[in-house]
This record gives sequence, structure tokens and C-alpha cells, in this order.
Amino acid sequence: MLTPPPTLIRREAVRCLTQEDTEGGYPTPAMDRVWPAHKMPLLAGKATWPLLLVYINSEGVDGQQDNVDVHTLEMEIEAYAIAKDSEVLDDLMDLIALSVYRTVEINEGWFTTGPVLSLRYQGFDKVHEFKGAQFSCLLTLRWTVRYTIPLLESDALDDFLRFHGDYDLATADGQLEASDDVTLPGPEEE
Repeated sequence: MLTPPPTLIRREAVRCLTQEDTEGGYPTPAMDRVWPAHKMPLLAGKATWPLLLVYINSEGVDGQQDNVDVHTLEMEIEAYAIAKDSEVLDDLMDLIALSVYRTVEINEGWFTTGPVLSLRYQGFDKVHEFKGAQFSCLLTLRWTVRYTIPLLESDALDDFLRFHGDYDLATADGQLEASDDVTLPGPEEE
């Protein structure tokens, strides 16, 4: 079975948004606080701000290419932050918007390998709230992603049926002396 392209796209967004540079810095003020498609950090009430959440919200078919359907999905990256000053919060959200945009656009090549055909920025929205002595903001950045689902060859196997192992047979010397590729049989056809 093939890993669904929306899953791969969401994982790739999280990976590029959390990838440290050579000096140990992160590409956005959220640092490594980036999660795919869940609000657990928010619901747990123990969130460290700012944080980013990556979602795939909608998908449809947008024509064909080489007799294969071209799918279009909307990827959203939500940023959440709080501050005691609304101007500081707006400045932070502007910085997050720019850094997320630049990170995704700079790494477009990571997204446009395999089944992904194109990635196009659509814009962002902000929603502000004030409760007690704190300002909060939700920033939602949107991209349209076009991709195809590759056709499986008749001999294609489920990803879970393949295993590759490298082995260090000596006493912890860091040298690999053996490797092995194992392919388990697929389900029997009826």
C-alpha cells in the first residue's frame, strides 16, 4: 500500500518547518513546536507559544495528466500566539507569516518531488482575541498543492512488506559488515 500523498505533504511541511540550520537555529519563531493535524498542544492547556499546526483541509480532482487524475488539496499552516501587548503580538504574527512562507517556498523542491506537481501560496488570515490581560491571535496560511497518485505496478508491494537492515557484527566499532533486504510475501490472491 502506498502512503497517501496528503500524509506525505503534511509530514514534509512539519519536517521543513522544524529543520535546524547549521548553527542550531530554526526557520520560524515557533522553533520545534510544529505538529501535523491535531490540536493536542492547545487542548492539553500546556502549550508553549508560538506554535504551528499543519492541516490538509480539502481535496478534489482537477483534471488529468497522462491519463492520471490530478488532485488539488488545500494545505493550511495555523500559527497560535499570545502576548500582553497587541502591537507586539501583531509584529510576532507578521514575522511568523513571513518566516513560514519563506520556509515553505524556499523548500518547494522538497514538496515537488514524487507525486507533487506544484505548490502555490494563496494568502493568510488573522483572527485576534482579547481575554483577561492577554491578546491571542490565530494566523492561517494557505497553499494549493497539485499532485497525482502514482499507479501501482502489478508487482508493487505494500511499504510494510519491505525491510532493509544494516548490521555491525563486530563489537561496537561503527563499521557495517552486513546488510540485508527482506521482502515478505503479500496477501494471497483469491
